Amino acid sequence: MGTGQIIHKLTGGLSLYCPLSSQLIHRVEQHADNAQQAFSSDTGPSLHLALPALEGLHKAWTSRSNSPKYSPFHAGLAAATNKIQEYYEKSAECDAYIIGMSRLLSSIVCCFCSYMFST
Repeated sequence: MGTGQIIHKLTGGLSLYCPLSSQLIHRVEQHADNAQQAFSSDTGPSLHLALPALEGLHKAWTSRSNSPKYSPFHAGLAAATNKIQEYYEKSAECDAYIIGMSRLLSSIVCCFCSYMFST
């Protein structure tokens, strides 16, 4: 599904030539972009940032969904937050996330111990 189709679904067919709707769409999209950027890294592991990013996106879109200003997007935002919730729940069953978090915790403990024993 292309961006145009996603926007069409989010807006319920609302004309994209309306400056207000374009600004609102941009704000909605910006939250998704921020979440994706939060757990994208070229420098190291970032899986541990995925759930906080999804939680932030869910919170932002739920807030917008409840706002009268974003009423043309209510159905799309509700569908999107339901999908986020679905993936969030699946992470509890995912060994990769659990292993990623345990590796992060191990790394933090090693750093702490190195600092404590070097002083």
